[in-house]
Amino acid sequence: MRRPLFLQLLVLFVLVGSVFLSAAAPAPSTFAAKTKPTSVQAMVENRTTKPIILQLKGPAYYYFTVTAQSVTPFPVKRGVYTLTLTACGMTATAPLDLTIQRRLIMPICGGNAKQAAKTNPSVIDLSTIVKVVRITVRNKATTAMTVILSGPATYVFSLNKNETKEYTVGKGRYTVYYYVCGKYATRAFIADFDKKLELSCPAQ
Repeated sequence: MRRPLFLQLLVLFVLVGSVFLSAAAPAPSTFAAKTKPTSVQAMVENRTTKPIILQLKGPAYYYFTVTAQSVTPFPVKRGVYTLTLTACGMTATAPLDLTIQRRLIMPICGGNAKQAAKTNPSVIDLSTIVKVVRITVRNKATTAMTVILSGPATYVFSLNKNETKEYTVGKGRYTVYYYVCGKYATRAFIADFDKKLELSCPAQ
């Protein structure tokens, strides 16, 4: 009589144990690795009055053109890239982290998007890559003047006598070539925020 009772208890023990083990075992999907999407979206906002060009080199290669005063989304492969940006008459290169969704803002030439970048960590102010500043050029001569700035980029300006104009140029050091009063002359100039370039007839 003891053997059947022993077998019954053994079977009961096995059944109860299997119930506890199945309850303790995690479902296969509970700890499944959560993989990140392989692509992210780069939202490019061009606030300038002309198209801008972005080239990305990294996990993949991309070439984008964004029309003036528009916002365009671009899906790209997640990763870190080298960005070559052409905007406001300048071309510059910088690293670009696209491991998360980004909004890239190119402000009006000579402006910035510092506030947007400060309040939202996913925003990148592209004016920190292409550094463009507003300068004032004044013709103090009594004749018309042609001015060429040669440096980070090249610019050609024409001013009437006693005329003053504002321009946006790439920040940096320039050699100024100018023709006025029937003569050519040169001088150095460092373009920075709100700098003034005043030119007059060359000395005899």
